[in-house]
Amino acid sequence: MFGLDVWNGKRSQVQSFKDRTDVTFPLLLNAGRIAGTPFNMEDLIVVGHDGIVGLSKSGLRSSISAGSTEAVVENLLKQIPPMPAIAVQQTVVDFGTIDAGQTGEQTITITNTGTGSLEVTGIESNVSGMTFEPSTFTLVPNGSQTVTITFPSSTVGTFSGNINILSNDPDRVTQTLSVSIIVKVASANPRADFDGDGVVGITDFLLFVEAFGSTNSKFDIDGDGVVGITDFLLFVEAFGKTVDG
Repeated sequence: MFGLDVWNGKRSQVQSFKDRTDVTFPLLLNAGRIAGTPFNMEDLIVVGHDGIVGLSKSGLRSSISAGSTEAVVENLLKQIPPMPAIAVQQTVVDFGTIDAGQTGEQTITITNTGTGSLEVTGIESNVSGMTFEPSTFTLVPNGSQTVTITFPSSTVGTFSGNINILSNDPDRVTQTLSVSIIVKVASANPRADFDGDGVVGITDFLLFVEAFGSTNSKFDIDGDGVVGITDFLLFVEAFGKTVDG
C-alpha cells in the first residue's frame, strides 16, 4: 500500500532527498516494488499539501513512461485529504512613529492558499493594548481576509514584540509576525509658542490672555482675523507641549 510520509530508504537518504530538492514539506509516497505499478524501489512521487504532484528531482527515479505515471498520480490525488495553508503578505508590522494619545492603525492580509478550509482561531500579541478585528474567521481555499490592527498610544516609548496568528494549518499552527511602534510626545502647534522658547507654557498663556479679543495676527491661531474662543481651545490643546524643530 502507499503510505503517507513513508519511504523505505535509510534516514540519511530521506534527508539527502530533502536537502537536494526545493520541497519543504513533502508527502513522500513509497512506490517500491508494488504489484501492478511500474515503479522500482527508489522511485518517489512527491505530493505537497497544495496537491501538486511530481516525481522527485533528486535523480532517484528510473525511466517511467508519462502515461503510467499519470495513472498512479491520479489515484494518489484521490487519496489526499484537503489541507488548509495560511499565507500572510507581511512579515513585519511597523506602525512607525505616532503621537501619544493618538490611536495607531495598520492592516494585514491573511490568505488560504491550501485546498481545505482555513480556520483562524485567534490573533494575539505580547504588546499590551494591541487589538485585532476580526480575530477569528474561516477562509475557503484562495479566500482572503484583511485584519485591522489598532494600538492606543497612551505611553511614550518604543514598543516591539510579536503577533501570533493561530490556525488549523497543520504546517504552521502559529504564524508569527514582528511588530514595532514608536510613541512620542505630541508636538505643539508652533503658532501657540508666542515667546518662541520651544515650549507652550505659562508665559505664552499670559501673552494670549492679554491679546484675547483683539485682531493681533500673532495670537490668531486659527487665522480667522480675531483672537477668540477657537484660538483659546487650540492654545489649550498645545499647552505644555514642545514644538518640533
